[in-house]
Order: sequence, then C-alpha cells, then structure tokens
Amino acid sequence: MPKYSLIALLVSGLIGSQLITFPEKTIASTEKANILVAQNMDLLTEEKVLAIMKQIKQAEQNEDIDTLVGFFARFIISTITVENQDTVTTRNLQGKQAHRDFLVDSFQVVKQREEINSYLAVNTSEDEQLITVTRLNIQEIETENTSKFISSSTDVIYFALVEGKPMIVGINTKGWLEQRP
Repeated sequence: MPKYSLIALLVSGLIGSQLITFPEKTIASTEKANILVAQNMDLLTEEKVLAIMKQIKQAEQNEDIDTLVGFFARFIISTITVENQDTVTTRNLQGKQAHRDFLVDSFQVVKQREEINSYLAVNTSEDEQLITVTRLNIQEIETENTSKFISSSTDVIYFALVEGKPMIVGINTKGWLEQRP
C-alpha cells in the first residue's frame, strides 16, 4: 500500500472515530473550542534507566542524599540483607523518609569507600512496564572508627513509570561484609 494511502486511511479513521472534531459552522465566537492535544507519553527505556544509574553512582560517591531520594517513588519498598561471619541482618524500608533516614545513617558510619569492581545487568519486562537493574558491587570500606571492611553486594533495583517519570519502586539488596586485618 502506498504511503499516502496509509496516511489517508489513518486520517479517515481518526475522523470516523470522532477523535478529531470539526465545527459545523465557522463563526467568530468567544466560546472555548474542544481541542485534541497529543500528549507525549514518557516511555520507560533502558537508556533512561542507565542514565539514571550513572547519576545514582555519582550521587553515592558525593553522598548526595537528596539526589538519591529524588529517584525514589513515594511508595518505594526495599529489603536489605547483610551477612558478616555468623550474623545475618535484614532491614525492611517503606517510603521515601525511611530510605532517607537509612542513607543518612549509612553515610555517617562510612568514612571512606573505594570501588574495587562493579557490574550492571538490565532486563525489561515483557510488557515494558518494569525495568530491573541488577548491580553487583565490591568495595573497600573504612568506617568512622577506622575499621576496614570488604563489602560485596547484589542490588536488584526495580524501575517503573510513576507520574510519567522513571522512578525506583523497589530495591532488594543482599550484601556480605568482612573485616580486614
């Protein structure tokens, strides 16, 4: 089918379904006309999520809590599990404020961190409504009392469109921590 026939078909389909309305008469009037406005719906894409992950990495390095929390949906739910020697600690966080408080506490305890290695994997759901980022991260950490640790974590970060913007709706973190001599 030639291009112009397809366009004519689409236009006639819009007119036929009354998505576009034409006035019966054209006269000067002070009444407001019904106008069809095409909305540019934001899409959830891997490119956008990867750009956000770069900003998150920079914000983590700068300990910029406001930027980090700005990527969280107001209803974010996270589970953080950390193992060290014989202890396993799990913490559940609900909402932006709980996440902010957790970040404040974490940044106060860690004096210095150095990334040893990291890796990202991105997966999009079949319906393209959810993007999952799996981040593996190994760091050397020094705490405020000068204790040194090796930290390894796997973060599974869930992105979805919230009010038209890609936001983090959940995080599951499993970490391991070992003190260095």
